[in-house]
Amino acid sequence: MNMNKTYPEELLPLNLAARCLRVPMQWLSGEIEAGRLPALRAGRATLVHVPTLAPLLAERAKGESSSPANDSPEPCPDTDIDDDDDDDDDDAILRSAISKEEAGEPLTREEDSVLRRAKRELEERTRWEYYAAIPQKHWRQMSGRQAKVLQEQADRYGIPFGGATVDLSAVVRLLHDFLRDNGRKLVKAEAVDRSAPRLLSEIDAAKYLGVGARTLWGLRNEGKIPVVRVGRMVRYDRQNLDAWILEHKSGTPKENPGACAEV
Repeated sequence: MNMNKTYPEELLPLNLAARCLRVPMQWLSGEIEAGRLPALRAGRATLVHVPTLAPLLAERAKGESSSPANDSPEPCPDTDIDDDDDDDDDDAILRSAISKEEAGEPLTREEDSVLRRAKRELEERTRWEYYAAIPQKHWRQMSGRQAKVLQEQADRYGIPFGGATVDLSAVVRLLHDFLRDNGRKLVKAEAVDRSAPRLLSEIDAAKYLGVGARTLWGLRNEGKIPVVRVGRMVRYDRQNLDAWILEHKSGTPKENPGACAEV
C-alpha cells in the first residue's frame, strides 16, 4: 500500500473507502464487523476515515510479509488490482470529484460519471442491507395485519417473522417455494371455489357465516356487509362474506362488539 498517497480527510462510505484503500469492499466490511478495523456507524451506513485505516493496513502488511510462520496472508489488496491503471485512474478521479463536490466546485464530465457510479453502488448496497433487516413495525404496516396475526401465520407456515427485523429476501424465497410446492392444490381449490354460486340468498349467507338470519340482517343494516340487489331479491356476495370473516379473525371489531359475540 502506497503511504505517499493523499487520502481525503472526510468520512467515506464503505465502497468509496475500499476503492481509495485498494482493498475489496467485502474484505474491508468483514474486518470492520470483526472489530479489527475502526469505523463509524451512521444508521445503517458504515463510514470510514481512510487516513486512519491506511497506516493500520500498511503495518499489518509489513507484519505479514516479515513473519515466516504466516504462509497464508489475509485476503487484503489483490496485486492484480494494484497493477490496474484504469482502477488507479478511477480512484484519483473519484477523490477529485468528492473534494470538488464538497467545495461546491463544478465537476468535469468524467468526474461526474465516476461519482454517479460510486453513489449508485452505495445506494444499491444500502438498499440490500435494508431489505435484509426491515423493522418489524414496517412489515406490520405493509401487511396491514396485527403482530399477533402475523406471528400466528409465521408459526403455521414457517415464515421468518420473529425478532425485531424481517429478512425480506428470506420471506420472498419462502413465498415462491410455497407456490411451487402447493401450486396444484391452489389450482384445485380455485376450481372448486368457482363451481359454487357466488351470490347467496339470505338463508345461505347466514349458514355460510354460521350466524342467525337476524344477526346477518343486523350486519347488513349497519352497512358492515354489502348486498347485491337483483330486482326485488337481496343477495350476498361470497367474497364480501369472506372479507368479513378475515377482518374478524384479527380480533374484536371496533364497532358493535356484540355482533362478534353472537358469532
